Amino acid sequence: MHSYRLQVFHAVARYRSYSRAAREALHISQPAVSKHVQALEAELGVPLVQRVGKRVDLTDAGRLVQQYADQVLALAEETQRALLSPFAEFASASSKLYSHPLSPFAHTPMADRVSAGLDLMHRLSKEYEKPEFNITSVNGLSALGNEAYSAAKAGLDGLMRALAVEAGPSGVTVNSVLPGYIWGATLEGYFKAQAEARKVSPEVVYREVAAKLALGSIPGSEEIAGAVLFFASQLSSVVTGQSLDVNGGQVMA
Repeated sequence: MHSYRLQVFHAVARYRSYSRAAREALHISQPAVSKHVQALEAELGVPLVQRVGKRVDLTDAGRLVQQYADQVLALAEETQRALLSPFAEFASASSKLYSHPLSPFAHTPMADRVSAGLDLMHRLSKEYEKPEFNITSVNGLSALGNEAYSAAKAGLDGLMRALAVEAGPSGVTVNSVLPGYIWGATLEGYFKAQAEARKVSPEVVYREVAAKLALGSIPGSEEIAGAVLFFASQLSSVVTGQSLDVNGGQVMA
């Protein structure tokens, strides 16, 4: 029996609605939910649900499957947590190593990002969720300096596409958001340092960088977040394996 189909059916049985199960529990499209339930019914050879107006009711067979699904999914989650426990401990310890003020790694340029990434992996291993998108960078599309960084970002983009193929049959979408410069305290501080070194005002540095963007201004984190929300919403339910440039026209793929 396909475990993800059982998970989809379990959500439908819980909410008694295809649309609510799709929107609130599974984060996939409603047609995908219907497809998985129909596939499970075909696999078992019995109808599991029946529509009564807009409401979904379970058949006798559906109620029986729901009882066993509760147990099966609970055991699957417990097994997954047990398997991920050693990794969670490693990720947690690694995060502390990079973030501790006395650590030799704490003052490297990538320390904050590495620490945040390891902390995220630790939390995901404790509360696993299916992947939906990742945030990489325009450096994965264009050589903007720092070859190792660009290669790493290009690798993430390739991984995103591989995951999209692997997760697609389960109705999971995987996409990338590619920001460039993001206006905020970190970039503002960098511009000030550049300005001091060149003995010009920070506004001069800003204008020079912004002039390289088609829109003529550097996007803020809220504007980047809008693209992320798009991928996390039902509006992108049939979009997968795609990289979206959100950089004000700094790079156009």
